[in-house]
Amino acid sequence: MNSKIKKNFQIKITIGTVIIAICLLLAYVLLIVESDNPHKTIHNYWDAVFTTFSGASTIGFGRLVPHTPQGQIIIIIVYLITRAAGVAFIYVIARKTIGIRNKSYLSLDERIKSLEVMSQQIYAQSNEILRINNKELKHIRSNKNKPPIHVSSLESLKDFIKNSYHSKDSIIYCDFCIPHDEKNKIIALCNKSKVHSIHTENDDIIFD
Repeated sequence: MNSKIKKNFQIKITIGTVIIAICLLLAYVLLIVESDNPHKTIHNYWDAVFTTFSGASTIGFGRLVPHTPQGQIIIIIVYLITRAAGVAFIYVIARKTIGIRNKSYLSLDERIKSLEVMSQQIYAQSNEILRINNKELKHIRSNKNKPPIHVSSLESLKDFIKNSYHSKDSIIYCDFCIPHDEKNKIIALCNKSKVHSIHTENDDIIFD
């Protein structure tokens, strides 16, 4: 735990301790102001503490309530103090979680620099997309100019695929059905030779 985190933790502990001490002190004052009331329900310090913290938490238990105006004002003060502390605590957590810090607001120069960096990234990504599109268009055009290949037997198909110079990007039509146990071998050869696709006589695309 670094010194800054430790300091922030100590500040929170100190604030919490002070609030509890204030509530305990006001509970003692509540006991005093309620002591002369004939209808009092708060008979000792524990009753006063219980009433104070019940009022602060808005739970409230009907058996223990202040009957004097002074006692009621004390409960209101305790409620306001604890609610203010709760709001402050939530605000601190939100700042840490969301990252809302006064120093996080960028100056005009920093914003311009950030926009320039983003523009450069977008420009680089656009160039990469354009490069890929041009490559795909070139590939498509080369395939259009390349006539499909017809083979009549499994052996001639294997021989053609093994010749990677001629088989690359080729569209091959087979005048037969490729046996099921040979399909994986054919696909492996196509991966190696970069064949575009193979179609059997029932128009079954083996590799694409």
